[in-house]
Formats: sequence, structure tokens, C-alpha cells
Amino acid sequence: MIVNEAIFIKPKKNILLYCCVIIIAIFIGLFTPNHTNIMLQIGCVFAAFVPALILSLRDHPMLIPYIVGCWVFSPALRRYLDWSVGEFQQFSLILILPHIVTFTLLFSILRNNKNRSMKQEFLSNRFYIFFLVSYIYATILGVALNKTSGIYDAIGYVAPALIFFYFFYKSFSQLEIENMIRVIVCYALIVSIYGWFQYLTLPSWDKFWLVNANMNSIGKPEPLGFRMFSTMNSQGPVAVFLSTVVVFMIMNKRWRGPVGSLGIALVITALFITLVRSAWITLIFGLVAYIAFMEKGKKIGKIISIVLIGICSYFLISKLPGAENITSRIETFQNIDEDHSFQERIELVLTATPQILGNPLGRGFGSIGRSTILGDGQSFAGLGSVDNGYLGVFSTFGVIGGLVFFIGLFSLFWHIKQLNNNMFRALALSSVVQLFVTFLFGGGLLGYQGVLFWLFVSIAITKIDFNKDRPAVATLLK
Repeated sequence: MIVNEAIFIKPKKNILLYCCVIIIAIFIGLFTPNHTNIMLQIGCVFAAFVPALILSLRDHPMLIPYIVGCWVFSPALRRYLDWSVGEFQQFSLILILPHIVTFTLLFSILRNNKNRSMKQEFLSNRFYIFFLVSYIYATILGVALNKTSGIYDAIGYVAPALIFFYFFYKSFSQLEIENMIRVIVCYALIVSIYGWFQYLTLPSWDKFWLVNANMNSIGKPEPLGFRMFSTMNSQGPVAVFLSTVVVFMIMNKRWRGPVGSLGIALVITALFITLVRSAWITLIFGLVAYIAFMEKGKKIGKIISIVLIGICSYFLISKLPGAENITSRIETFQNIDEDHSFQERIELVLTATPQILGNPLGRGFGSIGRSTILGDGQSFAGLGSVDNGYLGVFSTFGVIGGLVFFIGLFSLFWHIKQLNNNMFRALALSSVVQLFVTFLFGGGLLGYQGVLFWLFVSIAITKIDFNKDRPAVATLLK
């Protein structure tokens, strides 16, 4: 296959272009006398969008890592901008920055849509239909009932799903996919390093966020007094991200990033100081699922590695700053019936279930979660924080729509399971299992969690061209 070298980014030429875009964005914000904050936000969205547009138009494999980076780091950018102008804003354009960047995938999809037949794929794999029907239904209902919050939530579901179509139409080499994974691992290392810096020092912009956003559930706005949330808005998202990434860091040596096994220790310790128990449970299920679906000859070695990592982690906990908080959090597993958080979750199930059954059609996108602040602020069935993903699905899609959604997930799982001799099969199946476990505690296929899910599932389904030669990419990421 002949590859046109023009589709690749020439680093020296385009670094200058990126710098110019960022400088323009800064000037837009700093030299606007009125509405400084909003103009800074517009400038940052513009600065993030242009590189994504170039990567998509040139069909560059670094587009996916760039998109993931925008989801991971944009919340920190939002906090810093608010702090820099001394004004906290409940609504910020930075909230939609990763969505806008993700939609640039459409340019690459349109460019490659002749490579494979989606019609034939729809007919041969039913999970497409299940997802499509449930998404269309929830979008129509959400926009009709919830207006702005419905539109925002629909975008949060649809944008990550574009990753699946992107991988369907575009073929990748094994090297390109593994480089994507390595870059995402580097993101996890950066998030962990900053997380420890944040936990030990609490930078002023993060303290500004804790105080003004009334994040009382995270803890006190002082060093070692809160639950680490790193570059994201709260401890939950960063814990899910780290627990997802560390699974394949443990299971594959080639994906551990520049610092090797030390990176695993860094990410695990950062995961500890989030104090998110659900993420620890999800990590265990993810590792078990990965081992269950990997090649038989390698299982014993991986099990031994996991046991050793577990033993080292156990002894490492007592040496960490804030170890007493971690220990007390772990001890709650021994008295789960008396745990306040557990009791609240049980009460939520008992309260929300009758409301969901009483409204079997559901309320569509925008009826639950943080997006409800864009409407009247009232969440359906009391699911303002979506502490139960299963209830969230049935609240959004309705009883029948929720069943259709889960049938789609099971069909997708079964489809991936049938992929023989696929080196990324275990990674994808582990991601599906982790999603089912995560649903016990909250979350959904929107935002950053949807991005990670669709990415790792798509990696297994994509058509890998083992004869594809892209030395420019190898050189760029080496």
C-alpha cells in the first residue's frame, strides 16, 4: 500500500503553527478589556480545536491521543482560568472543549468512509442496531423534555461513540495502536505526578475550585486534607481513569511507558489517595477479566506478577503520606453494613426504583447527572450524582430502552469474544467487564468514561494492517 507522506504532521513546521494559535488565543483573552474570562475560554477552545482539525484533515494517528488528552486535562485548564481572573463560573466553555475536539473525528470518518461498508456491518452485527435505537430514542426524548441539558448530554454520549466509527473505517498498524496506548499511559503518569503534587501542596487554583465549587465531599481545602482529584473535577473521574489504564500497564510490559514498572507504582499510589473504593474494586475485576481472556500460556506469569504487585502495594500503603486516611478507608470493607456511603446507595436504589418503574418511558438525555444544572437543576429519581449507573441507564432510556441498551452491550461483548487471535481482545473484554462493575457505583458511556470505553473496544474491532509501514509515526513517537 502506497502512503502519501503529506498526510503526516511535520513536527518542526507544525509546532510553529501550534504556538501561533496558542499565542493568538492568549492575546484574545488578555487584551479584551471586558469579559476577560469568557474571551480566555473562547481563545482556549480555539487553540485546542485547530490542532485537532489539522490532525483529522491529515488523517494522522495522533488524533486519538490528542482527543483523550483534551478530556483528561481540560478540567484543570478550566480551574486555572477561573483562578487567574479571580472569578468562579458555574458554566464554562471549557466544559465543551473536549466535545468540540472529539467531533473533528467526522472529517477523518468522511475521508475514509469508502474503505469499508457500514451497511454490511450493520446487517452482520446486531449490537449496532441496539445502540443506535437506544441513543436516538434518548436524544429525542431528552431534547423534548430537558431542552438544553438534553442537548448537552446527547453530545456527551454521541461524541465518544464517534471513536468507534473512526476505527471502523480507518485501518491502523499494530505499531500505531500500541503508540496510542503508550501515550495514554504517559497521560496517566502525568495525572499521577500532578495528583501527588496537588495532594501534598494544594495549589491555589485547586483550592480556589474546592472552596467556590462547594466540593465538601472531597474534604478540607488544605494539604493532605482532601481526596486527590488531580487534573479532573473530582476524585471519581480520575480514579476511573487511573484504574482503567493501570490494568494494561500491569498486563503488558510494552505499554508501561517511559519509566516501566515504576510507573505502575506511581499510578497505584495515586489511585490510593483518591480514596475511591469503587475504583479499587473495578481494578481487581479488570485484572481478573484480562487474565481470563488472555492467551493460556501467559496466565501463570501474570498471576504471579499481580500477586507480587499486591504484596508490595500492601506494604507501601503504610509509608505513604496520609496513610491513616487510606487505611481507614480500606477498613470500611470490613463493616460495609455500617458504612454511611453504602447505606446511602441502598437508600437511593429503594427510592429511585419505584420512580423509574412509575415512568417506564424514561426521561431521556439530560434528566440525570451534572447536566441537569443547565435546565431546572432537578434530576429525575434523585440521580443528580448518578451513584448507580444501572439506575441511570433505566432513568435515561426507560425500562424497555434500558434493556435494549444492555442487550447491545452484551452483544458487543460476545462479538469481541469471538475474535480469535486478536492481541487486543483481552484489553477490550476487560474494558467491558470494568464498565459493568463501574455501573454499580455510577457513571455511563458519556464524557471521559465513554471515550475510554469506545477507544479500547474499537482497538479490538479495528482492521489491523500488519503490512502497513509508517516509519514517520514510529520516528515521531519513539
